[in-house]
Amino acid sequence: MIEKVRSKKKVKTRFGGAKFDFEEFKSLPGEAIMQAYAMNYLEPLGQGSSRIAFVLTPKKVLKIARNEKGVAQNKAELEVYTDPATANTATKIYETDDMGRWIISDLVRPITNIKEFELITGVPWQEFVEDLTATVSAFARKSGLQLRASAPKFTQSVITMAEKGKNKLKLADLTVLDHWGKTPDGKAVLLDYGFTEEVAVKHYPKQAQPRDDVPTGN
Repeated sequence: MIEKVRSKKKVKTRFGGAKFDFEEFKSLPGEAIMQAYAMNYLEPLGQGSSRIAFVLTPKKVLKIARNEKGVAQNKAELEVYTDPATANTATKIYETDDMGRWIISDLVRPITNIKEFELITGVPWQEFVEDLTATVSAFARKSGLQLRASAPKFTQSVITMAEKGKNKLKLADLTVLDHWGKTPDGKAVLLDYGFTEEVAVKHYPKQAQPRDDVPTGN
């Protein structure tokens, strides 16, 4: 069954249509007009300094870049998701713009408490944080393999996200509970993963590198 786009109340707008038209949206010339178009029809889900998210369907979210940082984060998310080594713990991506101006991904419900995280992953939260922190720190000292082998399978997959070349993610982002969500099939995934090491170095000053949270849950 084809999912219906979740639109606001159907009213005429300066764009001409009474509801969100994805093909029209994709044909728009830039991020600013894409945001304006989506704002006319879709329910905003959240925004940060570089991206804004909208509820596209009951199962999908549309993330639109607000600037070059947002474009870089959209592209980084695609690279992380399409990498077999890191895809399993990343929110599913369905479609992207070739220029990185927007992506469509799963609308994932955030994990609300430590008990829920532990039930989904089978890993105690405190153990997860300690293993991840210790292993990533050891990896930075070129001695991470021994610690990595002792960690649970889920923790090992997240460790890969923190070690994977230019796409490695910030340890502080991986060890914050509300950065994790639960998929409809009961899997724990990282909600937003565009703030990679490469993005941080290229687009954020070293003295201030905030995470650009764009909620992807309801």
